[in-house]
Amino acid sequence: MKAIATLALATMAVSSVFATAAQGSGQGSWTLNLGIAFPSGDHKDAGFDNMFGVGVDYNLGMVGNGSNATSYIGVAALFGSGDSDTDSRTWGVHYGWMFPLNNGGNSSNFALKLQGGYYNTEIKSPSAAAATEDKWALGGMVGLVWKPQSNSGQNYQIELGYYMYPKVSGADNVGFQVSVGIPFNSK
Repeated sequence: MKAIATLALATMAVSSVFATAAQGSGQGSWTLNLGIAFPSGDHKDAGFDNMFGVGVDYNLGMVGNGSNATSYIGVAALFGSGDSDTDSRTWGVHYGWMFPLNNGGNSSNFALKLQGGYYNTEIKSPSAAAATEDKWALGGMVGLVWKPQSNSGQNYQIELGYYMYPKVSGADNVGFQVSVGIPFNSK
């Protein structure tokens, strides 16, 4: 828990540096992401039918000159329980990009999301045969984001994606996820 708190505080400190530069461009918003994951492969075989995900992203603004792509940094975690009371937890920091899928030069409500980061996957089992194991490694996800328009602007986003997080003892940690992003503290 101490590591998660340290990671969250470090992300907030780093993002506050970018907030000063982003204020003039209208960027600098935060997004709370809540979702459900559907593991495949080894996690699915171990009885992890679904997992709960939570994360916070900080929008850094446009990438480069003349680009519609935006970038962000954040923290995320994925939790779940499988067969025999086995628990899986993945958490880490990431950097990502959102590329709008334009329609004939007009703004689109859809975007491609690419995210990479450094994550820790931990598997805990109460049985004596399988001890707690964890591993830090690179991971990420790719997804399609939909940002519905409302009279007051884009208030939330819905994402469908595929994640790839670190393996533990040869057991992969991949699957699909659906999440809702709720912006807050927008500049």
